[in-house]
Amino acid sequence: MFLGMMVLQLLSLMFAEMDSCLRGSDSTLVNDSVQGMTEF
Repeated sequence: MFLGMMVLQLLSLMFAEMDSCLRGSDSTLVNDSVQGMTEF
């Protein structure tokens, strides 16, 4: 259970990082990760 949560968090962080890199804005990294967690 704990391992799964860690993997999910890592995945959401990576997705947020890629998204911010595509947009070119690092300020929305945290917001994107939070939105990704709530959407799934």
